[in-house]
Amino acid sequence: MWFKTLEIDPVLTFSPSDLVIQQLLDPEGDSTHCDLAVILLQIERWCPRPGSAPNGVALKNIESFVSAARHAALNYPARMLLVICCPISTKNHADPNALLLEDQLRDSFRDIANLDFMGASERDAYYPVASNSVYFLDGAFADDDPLEETLPYSQLCFATLGTMVARCIHKRFKESRKVIVVDCDNTLWSGICGEADSDSLNMGGGNLMLQEILVRQSKRGQLVCLCSKNDEPDVFAVFDRHPGMLLRRENLTSHRINWRPKADNLRSLSEELRLGLDDFIFIDDDRFECESVRALCPTVRTIQVPHDQDEFSRLLLQIWDFDKAPVSEEDTKRALYYRENAERDRALGMSATLDDFLASLNLKVEILPLTVADAARVSQLLRRVNQFNLNGIQRSVSELVGLIGETPCYTIRAADRFGDYGLVGVVVYRRWDDALNVETLALSCRSLGRGVEGHLQVHLAETARSLKSATLSFEMRTTRKNGLLQTFLMQLGCEDKGHGRYVVNADTLTLAGKRSDWPQGQAVA
Repeated sequence: MWFKTLEIDPVLTFSPSDLVIQQLLDPEGDSTHCDLAVILLQIERWCPRPGSAPNGVALKNIESFVSAARHAALNYPARMLLVICCPISTKNHADPNALLLEDQLRDSFRDIANLDFMGASERDAYYPVASNSVYFLDGAFADDDPLEETLPYSQLCFATLGTMVARCIHKRFKESRKVIVVDCDNTLWSGICGEADSDSLNMGGGNLMLQEILVRQSKRGQLVCLCSKNDEPDVFAVFDRHPGMLLRRENLTSHRINWRPKADNLRSLSEELRLGLDDFIFIDDDRFECESVRALCPTVRTIQVPHDQDEFSRLLLQIWDFDKAPVSEEDTKRALYYRENAERDRALGMSATLDDFLASLNLKVEILPLTVADAARVSQLLRRVNQFNLNGIQRSVSELVGLIGETPCYTIRAADRFGDYGLVGVVVYRRWDDALNVETLALSCRSLGRGVEGHLQVHLAETARSLKSATLSFEMRTTRKNGLLQTFLMQLGCEDKGHGRYVVNADTLTLAGKRSDWPQGQAVA
């Protein structure tokens, strides 16, 4: 069910139980050649009996498992490992030694970027239960029975473990929405800023937890915006004067503080940021505002937060888009990219013509072979880019690493006088007889309309000629959003052969380095 919800069609392989360490160390094992290896541990099997300290065998098992997992993670950085500790049986639930072993594992894996660990503390935070006994079948683990080899878990336990796995997959392999738009009164704080002194508003546990999340997410590349029916001076007086405010002005990308309908303000932000509303999360306490946004902007993920602060905090823990996913260097610079884009827009407004503006950019473009170090960013780029994307096909990090040296793969970087765009594009080729097929082509929409497309055209032409290919072929799959890519292909002079195949004679490709008539992007990757 979760794979269908996440729109993932995986190939699943189940390894033998009780052979985890061997699988992790085997270079030809199933777990070595997958994108995600899930390891479920019954950690209490390493405790000889409740209340007794782990014996030498238990400590040796822990040491061997940690060594094997670290070896697997560090030697195969393109693979993701997820280690989950299964619920501890009722008779051992209060055993400090069993929980101590979990803490030891958590500490051992804390510094490994491609390994996630989830134990009792994570499970209880996300999915609290009244008693640990609900995870086990009635009568399982009676006091006079030893720990049996069979799994005595309840359906609730399996559902919880499955959801934890799905949540990890979402965090690591699915792209979160890019914009968080948040209300102010009774959301960022409790009370109405226009009716009270700015420093007298209350900051409850839910309010502060939301602010902590927004600060963290802004540093991780999500765009944080305000949308509040208020007078702007009243709102920013709270930001500037309230001693309890964690969210600061510098964490904000934009705002709409006025008395207009919030659906209108969300559309306005969408136009300003050049991002579709399906990339937006909207958080508000008011039922009317939430229902109106759901009706008028149905693709926005709308979340109504409760006034009870404990319920507020619990709700925030269930928003998967807020999970702590790994952060790339590109993510941390996203807010900077937006500021630089704003400067470009201002410069464009002062230029006599678009050609004058492009000439003034001093654009520099590098198109270089794909490296292992860039594979994670390229995989992320293919998930994020939807408009200038040849077919929408995503590639995992391990798949991209496997292509290096096998087929021509290139990354595109760009910079101009306003700043560095970063890694903004990827091209993957395949040779078919005397034709060169472009299998993957994606370009971040923040770079469109600035001359990067012209450099891409030069690269396509020169690559075809260097590989002595008579034609250049593109296998396009039309999506809801990639009309820009189709326009690009037609401007290259491609002939539509039907079934998504576009072909152009390599000798007819023009080598214009800069073009001012390329389509403008509406999304930022």
